[in-house]
Amino acid sequence: MENREFVQRDVIDLLSEGRRVAENIRDQISLDLEKAKSLNAESEIIKQIEELQQVAQQEEVAFNGRLEKLESPYVISQDLKKTLNVARFLEKPLLLEGEPGTGKTSLAYALAGHENLPIIHAQCKSSTNAQDLLYTFDVVQRLQDGQLGKDIADLNKYVKFGPLGRAFSSQEQVIVLIDEVDKAKRDFSNDLLHELDKMSFFVNETGEEVIAKHRPIVIVTSNHERDLPEPMLRRCIYSYIEFPSPEQMIEIIKVHVPSVSEKLIQSAIDKFYEIRDNDQLEKKPSTSEMLDWIKVLQKFNIDTIGTDIPFVETLLKSKDDIDKVYNMRFEVSRDLNQSGMPPKIIAALEGKKVVRLKKNQYSGCIDSSIYTLLANNNYTFDTGDGYRDRNFEIYADGVQKVDDYVFIMEDIFLYNQLKDRGLLASEFVVDDRQVAYTQIKTGNKFYVEGIDENGVTVYRTKEGKVIYENSFKNQEGEDGYGESI
Repeated sequence: MENREFVQRDVIDLLSEGRRVAENIRDQISLDLEKAKSLNAESEIIKQIEELQQVAQQEEVAFNGRLEKLESPYVISQDLKKTLNVARFLEKPLLLEGEPGTGKTSLAYALAGHENLPIIHAQCKSSTNAQDLLYTFDVVQRLQDGQLGKDIADLNKYVKFGPLGRAFSSQEQVIVLIDEVDKAKRDFSNDLLHELDKMSFFVNETGEEVIAKHRPIVIVTSNHERDLPEPMLRRCIYSYIEFPSPEQMIEIIKVHVPSVSEKLIQSAIDKFYEIRDNDQLEKKPSTSEMLDWIKVLQKFNIDTIGTDIPFVETLLKSKDDIDKVYNMRFEVSRDLNQSGMPPKIIAALEGKKVVRLKKNQYSGCIDSSIYTLLANNNYTFDTGDGYRDRNFEIYADGVQKVDDYVFIMEDIFLYNQLKDRGLLASEFVVDDRQVAYTQIKTGNKFYVEGIDENGVTVYRTKEGKVIYENSFKNQEGEDGYGESI
C-alpha cells in the first residue's frame, strides 16, 4: 500500500455513479412529496415521504463524506503497514490508538480503496452499546402494525441489522470500522468479544443465528480517552500511531497538495510544530488542520510564516488556544523589541511584507514614478522636506513606515503595483539557510547581526531564522541578494 495508489479508480468511479443515483433518488422523493401534497394525500403518507426524504438527505451527506475519504491519498509508515498485515494474517481486529488527527480512521478508508472492498462505518457515541452494532428489533413498529390489523407474524421484517450484522450477512468481504470505541459505554467492548471471536450472533426474537459468510476485516480506533478492557486488548493486534514527525508531515503534505512550494512547506512546518510544542493548548492542531492551513496559505500566496500566524483560526479551534498562541507571539515580539532588533527585521519575522522603495540612482531621492503611481491610485502621501526626502510617508491601511524608504506593505494591491513597475528596490526575506559570518557586528541571547561572505548584513535569531534584504534586481540570478541593511 503505497501513497496515492492506495485508491483504485474503479472503486471511485463506482461510488461516483452511486452518488449520481442517490441524487436522482433524492429528486424523485421531492417530486413525490410535492405530488402527494397537491393531491391532498393522507397526512400519514405525507409524513412517511418526509421521513424518507430526511433519511435520504442524511445518507447522502454521509455518503459524500465517505467518498471524499476514499478519494483522499494516505501515507502509511512501514511499521503500521507490517502491523496491518499481521492483523489480516491472524484474522484479528486491528486496534489503532493515537491522538485525534493521526490518520486512524483514514487508514480504514484507504484500505477499502486499495483492496476494492466495501466499508461499513460504525461511529461510537456515549450512548452506543454492543447490541446496536448487531441488530435492533422494532417493537414499536410491530405494535403499531398490530393495532392497524396488519400481519405481524413475520418477525424478520422488524429486524434491522447494525454495522456488524450487515457485515456478517454480506455476500462479499467487507471492512468494518468501529470508530472511537473509547467513547462508547464501558461494557461495549467486552459485550462484543464472543461475536468477534465466533463471527456469529443470534437474533433472540427470531431464534436465527447469523454467521459471517465472509470474515470481515475489523479495524477499531481509539483516541485513548480511557483504557480499554484487557480481554478486548488480548483479542486485537495493537498499534499506536504516533503523531507524524516533521519529515513525515512534509511527505503527507506533498501527497495531498502536490503543487505546494518548498519554501511554504518549510516555513509552515516550523510554525506548526512550534505551536504544537505549546503544552498549554487544550487541542493541538492535527494533520487535517495542517493540510487545510497549507491550502489556505497557498491560495493567498503566503510563502513565509514569521512570528505572526496568518489564518490561525484554521489551526486552532477555541478562543482560549488562539489567545495562548498570540500571547506566545507577543512575548517573542516583546523580547526582540527589548533586545534592540530593528523594527523592520521584527516585522519581517512576523511574516509581514517589508520592502525598500526604489531611489533615483542619480539624485538618491525616491523615484518620481512612485509619486505618480500613488497619485493615480488616490493614495495620500507626503514627500517630506527632510534631506533626500527621508520623511516621505504613505498614509494607507496596511502600509507602515519602519525606516527610511522602508515600509511594511500589507496593501497587496499597492505592493503588486510597485513590484510590477520595478519600483521596489528590495524585500526583506526570512529563511533557514546556513550563514557563514565574516564579521559579527552585535549579538545577544535573542539574535546575532553580522556580515556574511557576500558582504550583506544578515540577522540570525536564536531559533535559527535568517533575515536579510533581497535585491529585486538580483532575484532572477543565482540566489541574488545584496542591499545593505
